[in-house]
Amino acid sequence: VERLFGVPALIENSATAAAMAESLLGVGKSIPTFAYVNFASGFGGGVILNRRLWRGIHGNSGQFAGVLKHCGAFVPNLETLRTTLAEHGSVTTSVDDLVTRFDLDWPGVEAWVHNAAKSVRLLSKIIADTIDVGTVVLGGRLPPALADRLASASAIEQADIDATQRRNRGQPAPKIIAAEVPQ
Repeated sequence: VERLFGVPALIENSATAAAMAESLLGVGKSIPTFAYVNFASGFGGGVILNRRLWRGIHGNSGQFAGVLKHCGAFVPNLETLRTTLAEHGSVTTSVDDLVTRFDLDWPGVEAWVHNAAKSVRLLSKIIADTIDVGTVVLGGRLPPALADRLASASAIEQADIDATQRRNRGQPAPKIIAAEVPQ
């Protein structure tokens, strides 16, 4: 690509590319630092610090599924949504089918949102305690109506945040919002 077009090029995984897109075209226009959580067949993300992608020392920044698995928490992705929907009688043939035909009123959606919200809250608290971002953005292939619903269900109450005083003030709860850039 570099030779053909004469411009620098790089290869990123879909979660990192989505975080970069959100930083350039979505919430990043007004929020310079955030963690982006990418929902697809898998679960990952990216960290944007001062409008720049943070890859980490070994390039593993944003490997959020590993954090949840280590904690024994539910890993919310579109495959676990398909499984939950199937358990409630809603049949989708693939993640593509689920995304294309998604209906917030399908039986099983609220059960998945309930479990996913617990995991998103846990992950958001971990992210807030470790890299101290004020915003967690939910995106990827998550249908917009579901992203909004999950963000609402995942909201962290200030009472749920460690009240330990730091620099004469308590730690603010991170905002959890839906991405602005479509899949």
